[in-house]
Amino acid sequence: MVLKDALKEHFAVFGVVVNDEATLNKCLDLCDLYNLNEEALVETWMAFSVSQCRGDNPTVEYLLRMERNELKKDMGSAGNSKADAKLSKLAVYNSHSMKQYNDDEDILELYGAKTPTTPRVKRLRSPEGEQDNSEVKVRAVDSPFTPSSFSPKVTTPSRHASTPSANRGKILLKFGSDPESWKTDENSRRKVKVKRSEDQPHVPSKALYMYEKLLSKAEALDIVGEELGSAMCKTVNNIDKVEIEPVGVYSRSQYQIQSYGRICCDSEGKLNTASIMLEGTKHLSSGVRVKLDLGKLDQYSVFPGQIVSVKGVNPTGHTLVVKNLFFESPAPPSASPKLAGSDLRIVVAAGPFTQSDNLAYEPLLELIDYVSENQPHVLILVGPFVEFSHTEIQKCEMALTFDDFFEQCVGNIMRKLKDTCTQVILVSSNRDVHHEPIFPTPEFRLKHTYPNLHLMPDPCMIDIEGVIIGSTSVDSLMHLGREEISFNSTRFDRLTRLATHLLAQKCFYPLVPPSEEVNVDTDLWEKYAFMHQQPHILILPSSLRYFCNKIYDCVAMNPERLVKGSFARLRVTVPPKDTDSWKPSENVAVHILKI
Repeated sequence: MVLKDALKEHFAVFGVVVNDEATLNKCLDLCDLYNLNEEALVETWMAFSVSQCRGDNPTVEYLLRMERNELKKDMGSAGNSKADAKLSKLAVYNSHSMKQYNDDEDILELYGAKTPTTPRVKRLRSPEGEQDNSEVKVRAVDSPFTPSSFSPKVTTPSRHASTPSANRGKILLKFGSDPESWKTDENSRRKVKVKRSEDQPHVPSKALYMYEKLLSKAEALDIVGEELGSAMCKTVNNIDKVEIEPVGVYSRSQYQIQSYGRICCDSEGKLNTASIMLEGTKHLSSGVRVKLDLGKLDQYSVFPGQIVSVKGVNPTGHTLVVKNLFFESPAPPSASPKLAGSDLRIVVAAGPFTQSDNLAYEPLLELIDYVSENQPHVLILVGPFVEFSHTEIQKCEMALTFDDFFEQCVGNIMRKLKDTCTQVILVSSNRDVHHEPIFPTPEFRLKHTYPNLHLMPDPCMIDIEGVIIGSTSVDSLMHLGREEISFNSTRFDRLTRLATHLLAQKCFYPLVPPSEEVNVDTDLWEKYAFMHQQPHILILPSSLRYFCNKIYDCVAMNPERLVKGSFARLRVTVPPKDTDSWKPSENVAVHILKI
């Protein structure tokens, strides 16, 4: 039986809070009626919410709409699939096979056989919605992101594609001071200098990937564990003002010892308190694993792949009873920025940039209109742009290649912003159908170049006149949230805690083994996924709820997905001349708002 607490827990994974009893009862009714468990229902809702409800929280009305549009439709298609199962599994009908079938009929007619004819029925065309779509169809034809070779269904924008006018520009979250105006005046308009941070290595554009061997993969993981673990032990010794030499995780002792290693699970599956193990490094522990007992700790938060330093006792050599758990080894902070002007205005948006039922890119069009009007110094667009899982992409109904389609999208963006001072930054994604499906991901490749366009790999550190901005397109927060287990962690809220893991491990993607959604090349990961410097601002796009908070003097933020109707705008000011200190709450202002 599906329980309300289980429903709330699964909704919370996606940052959705549901306290309304009527809504929860409706969820329970749907689970019973359609034989769904709580996880399946929540996943169905999230997919429906993104495409149809602009990412809003569930209500009884929305759930009724989801039942009509999704659950009943799935039940009907399930019935059809049973009928189709009676056909031979080898019978695959496509345009080629139908042509061959018609040719067979012609051959039979040569021998005097009569073939039955089916009268042709004129195909009726009707709008997919009840409303008059003439206005949106006109915009679809004029849309610069829509090739004319698409079918009408592809080019017609979704009925839920645009934010209601009452919510346009609605501020969802504020961080820092509140500027009087977000529009860049003529005196402040200038072309800022954008480059990759010289202190951070980035994956080359022609990097070889998936050539790794098991031995090199193990060595890469061991290098990371040894570097972070030994640094954590030194930090703990400095804090405690004692010098304790770390020993192997298997060392038997009834007195307190210190060691380090990587958190892992004793078998395939989700981590839990009974399956937590610590894998020592090759140098210190010969790669041996021991069970971790965290029952003595007042609070903890761990996930597979996390490098930790531990203090505890191990009387049997097989179970380490932990008395102290330390997991922080952040990168050194970046120097305070020295802006050429009084301030720096930035707009950040993360893909997908179009609704799941069309390729009209309406949210992106609205964002470009906002940028053209307000002219921020920098526009950062984080992929994916042409997501491989998009329903229309999977149909392959375009006359253009995926590369040409992406090129056309970029060209139209740049033409609209040609007469502005805005510098455009594109961060690549492994989910783009035209690009390498690997993480770390090389930068996009374009046939045409633009003076105000900058291509960045994933992950990247962007240097804008001394302001260091770190970014990744991988949903690290979501993946960590699925695997992390925590107890009594009240220091931060959940989203801030997940972002803290990335900065504490100084890694854009610290989860080991990675999610099945990401193809991680371990050799490239060890070289390019770690932070050699702590950024001033860290952009972590996620399908989880938007947030912005200060962590280790870094402003970490999730602008959420543009397809859900939200983006972020930032204003960075120069620290006073008489001080060289960087204070995020004073020098950075962030608004996350509706498009």
